[in-house]
Amino acid sequence: MGDFNAVLTQNKRGGEPFSSASRNAFGDELEFCNLIDLGFTGNSFTWTDKMPGDPINKLHRLLKILKGELRSRNKKTFGWCHDQIVIEAVTHFFSSGHIPPAINHTYINLIPKSPRAHTVDQFRPISLCNTTYKVISKILANKLKPLLHKIISPFQIAFVPGRNINENSIISQEIMHYLHNKKGKKGYMAIKIDISKAYDRVEWLFLLKLLEGVGLCETFVNWISQCVSSASFSILVNGASFNFFRPTRGIRQENPLSPYLFIIYAEFLSRLLLREEILGNLKGIEVCRIAPAISHLFYADNLIIFCRAEVQDAQLIRNCLSKFEEWSSQVINSQKSLVHFSRNVQNTKKEAILDILQMPECNHRAKHLGLPFCKPATRKRAFSELLEKMTNKLSLWKAKNLSRAGKLVLIKNVAQSIPVYHKSTFLIPKSIESIVGLERCSKMRKINQLGACYLASMCAATNIWDDPWIPSIPSFKPPRPPDLNPDWPSLVRDLIYQNSLE
Repeated sequence: MGDFNAVLTQNKRGGEPFSSASRNAFGDELEFCNLIDLGFTGNSFTWTDKMPGDPINKLHRLLKILKGELRSRNKKTFGWCHDQIVIEAVTHFFSSGHIPPAINHTYINLIPKSPRAHTVDQFRPISLCNTTYKVISKILANKLKPLLHKIISPFQIAFVPGRNINENSIISQEIMHYLHNKKGKKGYMAIKIDISKAYDRVEWLFLLKLLEGVGLCETFVNWISQCVSSASFSILVNGASFNFFRPTRGIRQENPLSPYLFIIYAEFLSRLLLREEILGNLKGIEVCRIAPAISHLFYADNLIIFCRAEVQDAQLIRNCLSKFEEWSSQVINSQKSLVHFSRNVQNTKKEAILDILQMPECNHRAKHLGLPFCKPATRKRAFSELLEKMTNKLSLWKAKNLSRAGKLVLIKNVAQSIPVYHKSTFLIPKSIESIVGLERCSKMRKINQLGACYLASMCAATNIWDDPWIPSIPSFKPPRPPDLNPDWPSLVRDLIYQNSLE
């Protein structure tokens, strides 16, 4: 809230006259900064009004009057006005195809990736977008989401409705298990590729060409172009903004539209690999005779390529990656990328392939989607990070003034949920389970395999013959009589007296 030494209308009295050009320029500046005229008029809201006294006291008087005026108005009216402003801004964007610069201005908050971060690459930029812009991008994202399953190949799992991250991790672990036990003459390899600053290196022109190539209409592509290319940034340092600048490429994290745009961007590499596979130059891995061949698995910027451990295949992969880097401006981080070979590949062939790909061989500490990439040396060491996370949580909770009941709630709802993702793919060693308190979950696994019965109540719609509800029967279901009368009760609650528990 503030007062400017300028006017928007000709109703001003006293002082120096203002020209129409200055009024128009002031109005354009207010629209650019996304400011709103509150409409207060009169001597009570004048800054000095030629009154003697201290300027601080005059400011205090003005703010006090404004506070009383705002309280006197209906709060619902102000909420309605705010909603109307957002609706009008969103409607104006979709009708004109132009977004005001102030709406697309973004503050960047740098989050350190490590405790002792001191260089730019050790910070993660988080974009704090405008609310109106988020509404616009969310509408575009919701329009694009139902079309993704037609655009994105089934080898990409991320952000596509109906696909889950567990599918990627389970399939990759099955293939890695196959490589570990592979015998015979034919050898295979898995290449884990790391992309450096993937979101920040997205070229706008190439992205728009991809959107047109997948069949999106020109109007929709122009809307996305406005949302992406009209952005401006200010970096937050200790809560204050510095260094206003405009980017020339890249998409923002924490933007509802960015994940969908990036998987379309990564689809270019997927199509390159599929093209070589169709031509017969590249062959994926089949874990069994009836299983389909899988040549690659993508989850956002986490990429894995499966192929034969041959020099020709390695050169083909290198050519595809080079073409992807040249066209999309992405950079493959060769130091963080890894190659894992099956156990029947000779060392001389390994060295030749690694020399072509310019990547190191996989070690037992490599991770993919937070899980071990290849078979670890010891399972206990592979899941030791669960103990570290649990220890860090407990050390933070000890410093809080919580009761024993409060700490118990945190342990049940937060601490025990940490290993859920790992348990969806791996069997955690019993030594780790005993430490993090998961013995009860392991015991319940056997009960779930046998089955569980419902708890009958007056509110439950438990069927007498179809649902399991009697613990004393092995199958928990009573046998259905051959001469079942349709008039007999079909729900368990019909057998319970309403005025008693019999």
